Amino acid sequence: MNTPKPPRDVKPLPSRIRELPSAVDRRIGRRMLVWAAMAAALALIVLLVASALAADAFRRLGSKDIATRLTGMELTDDVHWAYVLERGGRVRSFSMGRASTGSWRVDKDELCIHRPPDELRCYEVWVSGQRVELRSEPAIPEEGILRKPQKRH
Repeated sequence: MNTPKPPRDVKPLPSRIRELPSAVDRRIGRRMLVWAAMAAALALIVLLVASALAADAFRRLGSKDIATRLTGMELTDDVHWAYVLERGGRVRSFSMGRASTGSWRVDKDELCIHRPPDELRCYEVWVSGQRVELRSEPAIPEEGILRKPQKRH
């Protein structure tokens, strides 16, 4: 009887054993798996936080909502500027410690503020909770919060 010969591309057992990963290689592999699992967990946390923030996304206010929500309130970045939008269309503004007065109105779903000597500026009003963005293309939005007017000196 003829015994079959192994295929020529199969290496002898001792050389195949020498090619197996060492204990150090296996430890490194396990560490890599742990780091990959931690990175995946961190990515999941970031995704959950981002989706929670997206749930509180900004929405644009229409004319009626602008008047209802902003009348009698203060819109401020809490550092550099503040607008107190009073009933009757008067605005008191505070910018870098300087007070001035002007007027405000709602026109075509936009908040329009006139602070002489500046020109009339109109903004789309976007809100998310108490956070507000005044948007006017192509300028960067003015970000602030809406609250009851604060006493100023």
